[in-house]
Parts: sequence; C-alpha cells; structure tokens
Amino acid sequence: MTLVMATNSLLAQNHGKRAATQPERIVDVNYNAVAGPLTTMLNECVGAGRAAEGLRADWQQQLAYVRKECGFRYIRMHGLLGDEMAIYTEDEKGNPQYNFMYVDALFDFLHSIGMKPFVELGFMPSRLASGNKTIFWWRGNVTPPNSVNRERCSTKTR
Repeated sequence: MTLVMATNSLLAQNHGKRAATQPERIVDVNYNAVAGPLTTMLNECVGAGRAAEGLRADWQQQLAYVRKECGFRYIRMHGLLGDEMAIYTEDEKGNPQYNFMYVDALFDFLHSIGMKPFVELGFMPSRLASGNKTIFWWRGNVTPPNSVNRERCSTKTR
C-alpha cells in the first residue's frame, strides 16, 4: 500500500491560505513484513467508569471475567475521592471525619482477582470543595479545596 502525503496543502486549504509547493511525501507500507515485536503494553491496564461502580456485584463479576480472559493487571477509574465513596464528611462542629470502608472494599476486591488500582485522586469531595462547578452527569466536583490544610490532611490520613 502506498500513501501519498500532501499535508501542507491540506492544512493550508483548511486555514484558507495557499501553501508554498512542497514535494510529495511517499510512505510505502508492506503489511506482510514484520517490523518488530508487537508491544503488549495496551493489555496491562483497563479503564473503568466511577470507583463507586466497583462496589456492585455485577461489575465485580464482569471485571473478574475480563481479568481472567484478557490478563489486565491494572485498572483506572474516576471518582475515588468523590462523594459516592463517602470518604470525607464533617461532624456537627465541622471537624473532619474520614471513612475508607468503600475504598478498602474496592481495593480488596481488585487485589483478590490479581489486579492493582492505577489510582486517580479525584474528584473533590463536596464538603472540601471551594465551589460547586462539576463535570459529567454524576457531577464530579472540579473546584480546588476550600481549605488547603484539610485537603492535605485528607490525602495524608491513609
């Protein structure tokens, strides 16, 4: 298969400008030739939705099956610190209270099937957030902490 590259003229057309004449660039692809070993790095990690979904039995059954069949070693998911995981609340006096029960249950399950979490620390728990700006339908809070000291304590608690 031979591809002829004329990127400069295409880019110029897209921007409404005329490009100077450039020599054609020819790329020759031989699908029957082996260029080297195929990397399997893409098989190492799988992405999931929200961390709270990992507490559901049906999700765990499906992940265990996929792990067995595909051999993924790591899993990445959103919302580990989000309100759904209930890691941060405050008592009636405003003192921080931490609860890692759901995180522990999720990580214990992952380890039980031979997987490790690729940890993403997000989103901001609403009680720690400086605002209410969110993304996604499940409203992941994207504002900075309202108190840097509390956020530091939150990430050091474990």
